[in-house]
Formats: sequence, C-alpha cells, structure tokens
Amino acid sequence: MRKLRFFKAAVASVAALAISVGAIGSYSGYADRESLMTELSQIESEQSQINQQISSADSQIAKEKDDLASINKDYASVKNKAESVEKEVTDLEKQIADTDEKMRDNEEKINTKTEQIKQETEEFMKRIRAMYIAGGSDTYMSVLADSSDFYDVLMRLELMKRVASHDNDTIDKLIAEKKELETLKKEYSQQQDELKESMNKYSDKLKQLNEEKQKLADLQAKSGKKIGELETQKQTLVSKANELELKHSEVSSKAETTTTTTTTTTTTTTRSTTAANNNYTYTTKKTSAQQTQQTKATPAPTPNPALNASNQEKINRVVAYAKSNVGGRYVWAGSNFRATDCSGLTMLAYAQVGISLPHYTGTQVTYGRAVTYDQMQPGDLIFYGTYGNVYHVAMYIGNGMIVHAESTATGIVISYAARNRGSIYAIKRIIG
Repeated sequence: MRKLRFFKAAVASVAALAISVGAIGSYSGYADRESLMTELSQIESEQSQINQQISSADSQIAKEKDDLASINKDYASVKNKAESVEKEVTDLEKQIADTDEKMRDNEEKINTKTEQIKQETEEFMKRIRAMYIAGGSDTYMSVLADSSDFYDVLMRLELMKRVASHDNDTIDKLIAEKKELETLKKEYSQQQDELKESMNKYSDKLKQLNEEKQKLADLQAKSGKKIGELETQKQTLVSKANELELKHSEVSSKAETTTTTTTTTTTTTTRSTTAANNNYTYTTKKTSAQQTQQTKATPAPTPNPALNASNQEKINRVVAYAKSNVGGRYVWAGSNFRATDCSGLTMLAYAQVGISLPHYTGTQVTYGRAVTYDQMQPGDLIFYGTYGNVYHVAMYIGNGMIVHAESTATGIVISYAARNRGSIYAIKRIIG
C-alpha cells in the first residue's frame, strides 16, 4: 500500500514537472511570437508609408507629364519660329554678300572709268594746248596766210574741220563717260545704303535668333528633367517596398512556425490562446510598385551639351561672334566689338573660346594648321597676299561666304570667299 502511494506520488511529481516544463516552453514561444508580431507591425507601418510615397510620386509624375506635353508644344512652336528666323538670317547673309559683290564690281568700274577719263582728258588738253600754241590767237587767219593757193586753203580747212570734229567726238565721249561715272557712283551710294540696311536687319535677326535659341535651350533643360528625377526616386521607393515585402514574408513565416510550436507543446493548457493566435492571418498585399511597371517618360527634346564641350561648339561660338560684328565699322588697328580691323576681328572672335591670337595678320598666319580651299570649314582663317606681305585676313563661315573687316567703305561685312581666291596666300585651321 505504501508502495502504491509512493508510485502515485512519483507519477504526480513527474506530471507536475512536465506541466511546468510545458508552461515554460509555452511562455518562451509566446514571447518570441509577440516579438515577431511587433516586428510585423513595424514592417506593415513602413510599407504603408512607402506605398503613400510611391502614390505621391505617381501623382507628381503624372503632373510633370502634363507639364511636359505643354513644354513640348511650346518647344515645337519656338523651334518653328527659330527655324524661320534662321532662314531669314541665311537669306540676309546671301543678300549682304550679293550687295557687297555688286559694290566691289562697281568700285572696279568706277576706278577704271575714272582712270580712262583722266587719260583721255589729259590727251585732249595736250592737243588743245598744242593747237593754241601753233595757231596763235586766230587759227583761221593763220591758215589762210600760210597757204600757197586756194586748194591748199581748202585742204587745211578740211583738216581743221576733221580735227574739230574729232575733238567734238572726244568731248561728247568724255561727257558720256562722265555721266556714266556719275551713274556708277550713284549706284554705288545706293548699294552702300542697301548694304547698311541689310546689315542692320541682319544684326537684329541675329539677336532674335539667339533669343529663340536660348528659349529652346531653356525648354530643353526643363523638359523631362523633373520626370527623370521622379522616376529615379520612385524606383528607389519600389526597391525599398520589395525589400520590405520579402522581410514581411520571412517574419510572418517565423511567426506562424512559432505559433505552431507553441500549440503543439501546450495542447491542453493553452488551447484557447492558440486558437486565438491561429485566427491571425497576414495577407500579403501587392504594393502599387509591384502592380505597376515602371512608367517611361515621354521622350523630350535632347538638351544642348554645355558650351566648350567639344571643338565644334567652340567653332560655333567663334563664328557666331564674328557674325555678330557684321554691320560694324572698319577701324584701323581697332580691336573693339563692331569697331575693329581685319586681324582685330579674328583675334576677338577666338578670344571667346580662350584662344589668344596676335593683333597682326602677318603673325596670325603662322598659327594653326594649313588646309586647302576645298577643305575649308567654318571658323577657318583665310589670309590674302604673298610671302612676306600678308595684308588681309577673313573668317570662313560656310556656304561659300566669309566675314571680314573689309574696308572703311563697307565696314565689317559678309562676302563670297571665291571673290579674291587668286589672292589667297594661306588657309589656317585654328581649332581641330
């Protein structure tokens, strides 16, 4: 009997111990599960914040796309206007070169005609003086007195008539040539006015073109830039959301495993608690980042690269500066904007990109590398003269035209490069 009581007591002790161990295991599992549930709650809170940020990014991107559509519309309008102005500029360049060509042709005709009239006048005056000296004050009386007979008188009078007729023709010719010279000079003066007017228009159009190009550059800088930044930010948020989703799945799985273990250990004493815990189900939700693929921005006009990024851009700046001087005055030894001589103009133009050229044509010709006439590109310098006597320099601007400080009569003007091709001494490329 005593043994039976001892056995029951031992069984009770073992059962109590088992219940105690089970309770300790249950408490430990419960603590782990609570920690995991807290972590899940924190993750879900972060997910909610991330989703709100992604939604906000989507809204901003949509707004920027609407703005971009408006920018692209403005860009197209400004681009069309810029192209129209650029065509006007090109037409004016040709008009200036044509007028300059006519003026130079006219100038040569004026010089030739002036020299011709001078020579003919001198010859005529010599003959008049000779006749006066030979005939005295009364040429007819001298002829009659010196004649041997009447026939001789007739012959001498006929000769005088012919000489007088020739002189009359000479006088008529000189008068006609003088009128022609005056006409040429009048045309030249009109061409000067026309050239001046064209160059003034050209200067205004260049300013307008530069303004339109600046507008395009500003629109290009704005278009799509904000969208690109927002897309990058959104992708960062999407990556963070995906990381949180994976972490949530891992923690949720651990929580379920912990709950199952606790339930198995405490089938009797914790049944109601386990049942309550097993009712918790975490439903994984797809974030808007996972549901929506990355939005691509509407293609925007390609921005112009920064100045000085390439040789071509440097050349563009040099040529643009030279063109901006068109209509300015020719000033010997000058080196100011729109008031300079030929080498001063090229010196100032290349100074815009940090290239220092001397203010002397004979020294400038030693710079750069030589190219042929057929290899000419905008920005190349054309030198005129001979070895030891290089007297003029011009800048090639394309389309067969040059910009140069030509003379006091025309100033800084656009001309055709082929005009004095035979006088070209060298063509030098300073950039590239």
